[in-house]
Amino acid sequence: MTAAKLMWAPGFVSDPIYPITIDCRGCPANPMSAQGSRARREYLATFAAIVDMVLLRVAGFILVAVVLAPLVAHAYVRVWPRR
Repeated sequence: MTAAKLMWAPGFVSDPIYPITIDCRGCPANPMSAQGSRARREYLATFAAIVDMVLLRVAGFILVAVVLAPLVAHAYVRVWPRR
């Protein structure tokens, strides 16, 4: 966050980064491997990281939709008889 503000001060364009605290109930000690005892934990994350994760999921959904739409349309045309 400090680096982004230092780059912004002289006029360089930088993405805004805001620290946020995530309150997780029943989370494992190591959330990446889901190992360890479960308890209520607080994690510090950046808003930019969460936005990137959401954008990645949206991009994946669009990619799947673009790939599956022609396949579903093709199957629909072959299964249903024309009238």
